[in-house]
Amino acid sequence: AFVEGLVYRVGGVEFVVLLPYVSKEYANYCCEEVYQRFQEKWQVGDAEYLVRVGICDMIIDQNSADAGEQIEKMQYAQEMVKEKKESCILHFDDHVRKKLERRKYLIGRMKQAIREGGFEMYYQPIYSWKEKRFLSMEALLRLRDHDGTLISPAEFIPVFERDGNICALDFYMLDRVCHDIREWIEQGLKPVTVSVNFSKTHLHD
Repeated sequence: AFVEGLVYRVGGVEFVVLLPYVSKEYANYCCEEVYQRFQEKWQVGDAEYLVRVGICDMIIDQNSADAGEQIEKMQYAQEMVKEKKESCILHFDDHVRKKLERRKYLIGRMKQAIREGGFEMYYQPIYSWKEKRFLSMEALLRLRDHDGTLISPAEFIPVFERDGNICALDFYMLDRVCHDIREWIEQGLKPVTVSVNFSKTHLHD
């Protein structure tokens, strides 16, 4: 049986359950009990439904907890469980906390790079073996960390897509490409077709 607690509906089918802290083992027990219930079908009238559930448990010290920080953690945990294709339990441990801190750092680093022009632009030539000539180029954006190492686009692009800043990055890249093409023309160089990758999130919007 559960100890007495509070249940809040955040929105849609998202809920927050607040229970007094008993022990880590008890927290795991509560999560497992709810999880197991969702492995069974729910009867609604004559129909039966199997509902996928994502659960995240987080221990909060009310003496040092900042409400905004806790909400941020819950939102991040919510994103992580939604990415899972199956029902799951996520424990907000040091590993998850470090991933959240890394994401916050990347968002700050990328916003700084957009403001200060800190992204590096590379152009990958596209060569036709049949025609024996270069046909066009693909623009590639790269970001360096403060220590000079490259941050993989596979890491920072999904972060910007989730954060909603990917459109700003797409326009930044397009502006840089147009600027470079203008410089090539002024230098007397013949411009070539340059392809720019836009995020599917941007195109959807």
